[in-house]
Amino acid sequence: MSKILHTLYILLLLAGGIFCVPAKSWATEQAGDILVIHQDTLDLLACPLELDRALSDKVRQRMGNHIFATTAHARGYIAVWRLKDELLFLEEIQGEAGYRMPLDSIFDNYRNAKGEICASWVTSDLRASADKEAIYHSSAYIGFSRYYANETIFRIERGRLVETDSYQNAFRKGDYSIMESYIKIVQGFDGSKFPELEGKRLIATQMIIYPTADGRIDSLSVSYTIRDDREFLEVSPQQARRYTEELRRHADSLRWDALILRGVIQPLPPYNFLLYPTSPKIKSFRLPSPGSR
Repeated sequence: MSKILHTLYILLLLAGGIFCVPAKSWATEQAGDILVIHQDTLDLLACPLELDRALSDKVRQRMGNHIFATTAHARGYIAVWRLKDELLFLEEIQGEAGYRMPLDSIFDNYRNAKGEICASWVTSDLRASADKEAIYHSSAYIGFSRYYANETIFRIERGRLVETDSYQNAFRKGDYSIMESYIKIVQGFDGSKFPELEGKRLIATQMIIYPTADGRIDSLSVSYTIRDDREFLEVSPQQARRYTEELRRHADSLRWDALILRGVIQPLPPYNFLLYPTSPKIKSFRLPSPGSR
């Protein structure tokens, strides 16, 4: 993060109260496209049409008033795809109130001798699942931020299936929601133990908790900034270690969410906090980060 953006984060934190800010923040979790394989219908956590800007723009233009108006359908449509004979085909594009968009002219260049639309513009890894319910929904990210116990990655090159990779995920629920857990450790932080903070503010930025599979804390990563009335002050490694020990004193008493994707335990979403002076009232909001999609 650039110094300018870092300073913007800090100034917003200092605007009042205790703020908690996810480091990555988009808008809304998205409804998936539909992938059909034989008799199975999968939730496709990808948008293959968006890989070709010209095609997707033509689709939205033709959809007109039939385009989805909900934030969960930011692209405006749901596309139905089929994997058959190791090829990816586009079968249907759906809009509001059961609308089915005519596919003529836009995709004529991609039709084979049978009239099927071969998605030869698609070169991507497509994540999908046949499970009915997700095991985890992330509150910090937009897009396809849900995960199923059983998922498959379909590697597509120029519309042709070249590889599949099926795997399992797991999720262990913590004692509280991630936000509630963060709030508990922030409220428990005793700044009076640190005389150097008198008359100043201590901000924790990019606080990331790395849980174990059973929800305990493996490690805690956090950066600190001290602010007085005039400037930002440097935090020494010794100070940072003492602040982190104080945070761990409360964090270690909790069981945290533990999400395991493809055998790898995921870190919790990073947040920024005003640690000192403490306040019983915690405000939360989100900021877009550089490079957010």
